[in-house]
Amino acid sequence: MLDSVDTKIDLRNVRMRFLFFETFKFPTATISTQIDAALLNDLSDVRRKTVPVTYTMDLHGVKNTYEAEVYVTLLTQDMVSVASRTPISVGVADFNLMEGLGKLQEAANVDIIPSATVSFDFIFARNSTTAAASAPTATTAPASVALEAEGNFDREACKGRFEILSRTGNIYFASGSSRHDAKSEPLLDSLANIISRCANMVIEVGGHTDSVGSDASNQRLSDARANTVRQYLMSKNLSPSVLVSKGYGESSPIATNDTREGRWKNRRIEFKVISN
Repeated sequence: MLDSVDTKIDLRNVRMRFLFFETFKFPTATISTQIDAALLNDLSDVRRKTVPVTYTMDLHGVKNTYEAEVYVTLLTQDMVSVASRTPISVGVADFNLMEGLGKLQEAANVDIIPSATVSFDFIFARNSTTAAASAPTATTAPASVALEAEGNFDREACKGRFEILSRTGNIYFASGSSRHDAKSEPLLDSLANIISRCANMVIEVGGHTDSVGSDASNQRLSDARANTVRQYLMSKNLSPSVLVSKGYGESSPIATNDTREGRWKNRRIEFKVISN
């Protein structure tokens, strides 16, 4: 569960989830492999050996297959340890994560190496009563949900989350339209949950456009898009009193309108706490 990412800093965790991994669309990473049983026939004699494996990683909607070597160690007749022989490199570009990396760098104002290394050490038990009885007790349970405070957020935590959510670029509209695309809804649903935990605060939904078109038409479009998002959020049992919408037209660009990328950044929905 990628929502369990824990960097020991709350808002950095939020950036990782929403900007990089996009867990509202891709909540899990899955690794699968099979080891030929014949390769382990002599394990009771040698106790520990190196075994080649082919494994598939499913991350961010992309599946890739790799090869690695693992140490297999016989712990008891019913238990084995399987550990990485060397750290395994995971490339950002291999899993369509470069755009997310750019958002992460921009939000944190740092340069990030576009790969990571992973090491592991698993213990596997035979499916038997004996193995279950002798299996070691885990010291910590694996995390399956976001490692963030339960209950309501304070004002600073809410402000930080809305600043990050405003950078996702995952709220989509057809050109010239104020109707949001259905693929926007996973993010909006996550946003609704966060707003519900920002008690006694009023949140502004702000619409922004690029400079293509007239000032008047861009103002109308930004008003309409912001209101569409507000209406959707209210449909998730949020009180109308906690949400306001406002269109800014083309008046507040965050990038140049001279490039396609810049115009894409300027066409956005932003969220912020305006009172509590």
